[in-house]
Amino acid sequence: PAARTKKQAKPSLTTNNRSAADLEKDRSYVGRRVSKKFDGEVYNGKVTKFVQKHRLWGIKYDDGDAEEMDWRDVSKAMDLHDAINKKKGGGGGGKNNTKAQAKMATSPPRKIPEDPAVVESPPPAAESPPAAAAAAAESASPVASVASVDIAEVEAAEKSESEDVPGKSEPSPEAAAAKEQAAEKMSVDPPEQAAEKMMLDPSERKFGRANRAITPHVNLFAQNPCRIRGSVPRHPAAYPNYHKGKGSFGFLIQRLSDRNYAMRALCMDGHGAEFDTYQKPGVNYISVVWHPPTNLEHHGKEETIVDGCHLDLIDSKDGKTYLTGPNLEAAIVEARKPVECVFLNGAQSNPGSEISADDIASAVSRCKDTLLCASMTECKMNANLVSALASCPKLRGLTLENCQLRGEGDARPTDESLAAVLRSCPDLRWVFVKSSLFGGECWNVLAEEGACPNLEVLWVDAPVHTVDRTEVARGEHNTIRRALGGRGGAGGKLRLCMINPDHQNISRYIMGGGKDTDRLNGTERSPESKEMIKMNGFESNAGGRSYLNTV
Repeated sequence: PAARTKKQAKPSLTTNNRSAADLEKDRSYVGRRVSKKFDGEVYNGKVTKFVQKHRLWGIKYDDGDAEEMDWRDVSKAMDLHDAINKKKGGGGGGKNNTKAQAKMATSPPRKIPEDPAVVESPPPAAESPPAAAAAAAESASPVASVASVDIAEVEAAEKSESEDVPGKSEPSPEAAAAKEQAAEKMSVDPPEQAAEKMMLDPSERKFGRANRAITPHVNLFAQNPCRIRGSVPRHPAAYPNYHKGKGSFGFLIQRLSDRNYAMRALCMDGHGAEFDTYQKPGVNYISVVWHPPTNLEHHGKEETIVDGCHLDLIDSKDGKTYLTGPNLEAAIVEARKPVECVFLNGAQSNPGSEISADDIASAVSRCKDTLLCASMTECKMNANLVSALASCPKLRGLTLENCQLRGEGDARPTDESLAAVLRSCPDLRWVFVKSSLFGGECWNVLAEEGACPNLEVLWVDAPVHTVDRTEVARGEHNTIRRALGGRGGAGGKLRLCMINPDHQNISRYIMGGGKDTDRLNGTERSPESKEMIKMNGFESNAGGRSYLNTV
């Protein structure tokens, strides 16, 4: 079948306030036939379950594919089926011939495993310490270590949330026609048209906080399989905290994926860059959620993207990655189109993850002439890899987070080596770095006249702690001010600037702001903290060797 773009189903925020009669009506739609258009083709299916907790309906299509819909989408799908059935006098008019579809398909549709206990066996795992020994708080790592889940408990919870009830009522033909017309008016443009509109109207490009709802897409990865060899498809419930929404491991990986596609949307389609934040109970850090106009759902089959930031590449028991050097290189070499984006999650905080910095460097070198966006989260990084990035003259977007710095002497990456990337890639538009690599030499490059003239997003989180102060910006502070001074406002292109964000995710330097918005010098330690340091000693991280080597 044609590649399907499934819109994310949004759980209702008012489910708990619905009356018993309303809930009974919601359940009554189970068993109803539905139709939905994918790239101009109509596909038929059936409502198979109702998830009361989130007010979502499970849909199974006649060809075996499946998805979840919110009320707006399921009502539209029922109305479309009724309208087609009325016009054709029955039969539905949609695609049911699976054999005919198979001839058209470049790859079969992905069916989400219905039983998390029945999944494909993972590849043989290297011997590693127990997962508990590798566990790390998410505050120190964007990809937390995972632990095994109680599948029986998950199944019981799923059963309590879903009910199969025969259909009882249908909307009138007039109401169906009115809903279909309203839905058409509210339809979303395809990614190409949306990008073209955004390019033509710069005033629509928005940056910064969006104040939108934050909604996990439970089946994002199950419905959009990883194309790299060695990936293992699993039901989302196989991963920790499946039912905890924004607290689930799946949503953690979704946030990383969405950030990658937000970078791609800005660098390649001309969109802005919007995000929101939230704080989970019991933690002292802020989580950032990006809102890309198009994401894995839209680009999951694109040969120009090698996406190794995917749930299918994470072992559900110990959190290690299945990603290997040979498989990554094969994905690039065997791509039928020039590779423009490489997104990687090396999961290095979990023992057993094998892919090395040299593996990644070799893969990057394979596509250096066409690479536009590179993202590396929790990857091993040495001087060879940073040099490979500097050899990509067309690079527009770079994301480095929580990478482990490896090597000794000249083999170890430095501030100077990352500065070479900034100097060698003049068309950089997005630079997102959480690493001690970003220091004085990088700021010196950005302060040079004409350096990175198209830079629109600069997010640097690389503070240094001293005996007297915390959260101090690396580098000479007047150089930082000079590097940022002419980039904002009417005469500059920099639209989103975040420097060492504080616990509320507010930048410690705001372009064009007053004295109170310049906090590059960090915060003075309390007398108690200073006294503690005098008693216990202090190892400065100014050289970038102890603090933030993995942040």
